[in-house]
Amino acid sequence: MSRMPRFKMHYSSDPDSPLRPRYYDEEFGPNIVDVQPRKRLSAGQIWTLFCAGLMGLAYLVVAVPLLGIVMLFLYHLLKVVIFGPGE
Repeated sequence: MSRMPRFKMHYSSDPDSPLRPRYYDEEFGPNIVDVQPRKRLSAGQIWTLFCAGLMGLAYLVVAVPLLGIVMLFLYHLLKVVIFGPGE
């Protein structure tokens, strides 16, 4: 399946022709790169990013304190194992 080009070149072989592309390589032809313009984010994509951000914040609000509590528990457990029960 072949794609049709987005534009057609119409220019004469005369180097001074106004129809000839400004950037022209004699060996390879017109020096034009067909690029797609950047597409804007749709409303659905923006909503998805917003929800993903909220989920990330909720994860940090819940997971980080829980991780801190677990680390504190392990610290006290190791302290008791190494030095014995203290005061």
